Amino acid sequence: MPPDVLTGVGLLVACAVVPIAALGGRWPVLGAVVLVASGLLDNLDGAVAVLSGRVTRWGALLDAVADRVADGAACLALWAVGGWAGLALGAGVLGYLHEYARARATAVGMPDAGAITVAERPTRLIVVVMFLLGAGIYPDSAAAWGTAGAACLLAVGAVGFGQLMLVVGRTLR
Repeated sequence: MPPDVLTGVGLLVACAVVPIAALGGRWPVLGAVVLVASGLLDNLDGAVAVLSGRVTRWGALLDAVADRVADGAACLALWAVGGWAGLALGAGVLGYLHEYARARATAVGMPDAGAITVAERPTRLIVVVMFLLGAGIYPDSAAAWGTAGAACLLAVGAVGFGQLMLVVGRTLR
């Protein structure tokens, strides 16, 4: 299977988490499982590209765009279980800003990723998965789980963005 197809499938799986989480009740548990599956597919597409010798710049761009959409879906899932929209939006914006700053820093001369922060994509997914599980296991307090998850994601995102900007500032001056 071509890596770009795996990227597309991973994106569709990631987007499925929102309507699943919105069903309420115990459904957010399935949403958490779906989000884990999307993360595994995200890693699989890159591995297939490398192992099959089909690494392309287009594939790298497609993967990055799919990752950002999947990140947005994860934040929307926290809102879908009843989390506060402002926190979910803030967490999503910080996640995008984190990845955008890294990409721009690399484009203007930073020689590598800069810094591995506490807010890398796997961490962001793990945070959302944990709080979706909480919302599904304790459906009567799903809104509290969604809000707490968004707040946690926002806090992790703020620390990670700060870490990244410190390193980028030192590297590019």
